[in-house]
Amino acid sequence: MADDAGHIGKRVREIGVTEFKAKSLGLINDVEKGRLDQVVLTKRGRPVARLSRPDDGSAATNPDGPLFGCMKGLISVPADLDLTAPTTTEEEWEEQVESMSTFLRET
Repeated sequence: MADDAGHIGKRVREIGVTEFKAKSLGLINDVEKGRLDQVVLTKRGRPVARLSRPDDGSAATNPDGPLFGCMKGLISVPADLDLTAPTTTEEEWEEQVESMSTFLRET
């Protein structure tokens, strides 16, 4: 249980989500700098979330690695393939538009 200051043990702070909203930047800085190990967020006295540093000490990392570039090298595009070229002819496109228009009128 928390004391009057909202602290649990040495370096854990329990705080209501409404108060956290007003103090979030300061609490995040406290966790980042090691002044707090974690902040436990509560709603009506019931814990709902926890703020703490990543296990590896780095900021905002995906546990499986970074998402940007994670598939690099897995897909190759043939040099003679034009990715900007139309996939259908103009006649095929007009047929698809007419077919869709008919479908929408009937529904």
